[in-house]
Amino acid sequence: MLKPSTQYGYRSMIDNYLLPEFGLKPLPQIGPGDLTAFFERARTGKRKNYLLNLYSLLRVMFEVAVENDRVERSPVRRKLHRPNGSDGVGTRRRRRCYPVTKFNGCFSKYPTSTERCSPALR
Repeated sequence: MLKPSTQYGYRSMIDNYLLPEFGLKPLPQIGPGDLTAFFERARTGKRKNYLLNLYSLLRVMFEVAVENDRVERSPVRRKLHRPNGSDGVGTRRRRRCYPVTKFNGCFSKYPTSTERCSPALR
């Protein structure tokens, strides 16, 4: 059973995005190109998590349609349609890179490996 907030979110996505876009089109006539165009329009101003939820909802809906013989194959394509960046476009989060000089001060308070050895082994 889905939580009420999840049900509300799915209903909102269906009412605000899926029905206006595909409402009158029979499922077998919806192809990967239609979904590509849809996701390009949907990406504008949407957060990554919202786009991922929209993608997941469409993916599951078409999986159910395949299992119930409504369509032969799902038009949802992971590499084409799954959002993978902060704005749904193929961007990755940049990692911070610190220069080595910034770490030199951190490590200076620790003894080097030779300083830890007994004087007889040095």
